Amino acid sequence: MQDSLGGNSKTAMLATVSPSLANYDETLSTLRYAQQARMIVNAAQVNEDPNVRLIRDLKDEIAFLRSSVGDGGGTFAEVQSLRSKLQESERLMADMNRCVLGGNVAMELLLPFPKFF
Repeated sequence: MQDSLGGNSKTAMLATVSPSLANYDETLSTLRYAQQARMIVNAAQVNEDPNVRLIRDLKDEIAFLRSSVGDGGGTFAEVQSLRSKLQESERLMADMNRCVLGGNVAMELLLPFPKFF
């Protein structure tokens, strides 16, 4: 039953019952079904393109790195490390934008390990 009512959407169910004694069995069956349906818990997830999520994460990382470099705190080595990370993130961001805008997805940009296919 969870497969029928589950998924990435909200589901509302209305159980109608009859006060008549003639419909006792049908009312009892409806109430049992409603009780079972009420116990179903779904964990809805946002449908999001992985490329869009990666671009958003890279933008957040770039903003963090820029703020870290702009603070003026830290040693020279830390600043150089942050600058190199910033440049790498900006390069990845430019590559992802180029691939997404071009309509194709480059798997070597999404996967940090070598391809086996």
